[in-house]
Amino acid sequence: MKTLLTSEAFADWLQHPVTEAVKKVLERKRRELKDAWESDEIQALTSQDWLLRNAANIGESRAYKRLGEMDFEALKGELEDD
Repeated sequence: MKTLLTSEAFADWLQHPVTEAVKKVLERKRRELKDAWESDEIQALTSQDWLLRNAANIGESRAYKRLGEMDFEALKGELEDD
């Protein structure tokens, strides 16, 4: 039996303590990554290494942000793509 995702169920999930904790972790990880980048802790020795690390860190930061800010419509759209 397939469970339908509703906006009410999503709203309940957002207020769940586990969801709130996960969102805090995502934001903390994103903030730590930004702080490391700002303080040059992720710099590499060569410009090519730096470019690759920079691109990877931007992607990781965007993923944390996207997951942390996902709303009902975005999640529903992602699920419909499957």
